[in-house]
Amino acid sequence: MSTIKKPPVDVVIVGFGWTGAIMGMELTEAGLSVLALERGEQRDTYPDFAYPRIATN
Repeated sequence: MSTIKKPPVDVVIVGFGWTGAIMGMELTEAGLSVLALERGEQRDTYPDFAYPRIATN
């Protein structure tokens, strides 16, 4: 069995939603090495938050 080795990090954020993203940004700006983990497939807000098109007729 092979072992996968990754470089060490200072902080691991589990759940990279709105709050996790802000925490990650602030921690990296403070000079820390951050790894963020997100479960599941990529989520997109496109259908729910799409702007309507302007009528051209």
